[in-house]
Amino acid sequence: MSPQALEVRIKQKSSFKYRTEFIGAEGQVLATSNDVVSTYRLRGDERYVRAKVTDSGGFVAWIQPVFVLPK
Repeated sequence: MSPQALEVRIKQKSSFKYRTEFIGAEGQVLATSNDVVSTYRLRGDERYVRAKVTDSGGFVAWIQPVFVLPK
């Protein structure tokens, strides 16, 4: 992670497919990606951003929220 972005790197397992959702306040989905390396560029108006990764087997992992300081 940098001050301008949140990056998620997934260790590929077999032939699994992955979906990463970057989620903000009130559950709003800010962006989605199907890549094993996903980056969300902060706009600056988010209160926080967290990521939810779902694999093709149905397993889900949540990344703890990263709180964004107002500009």
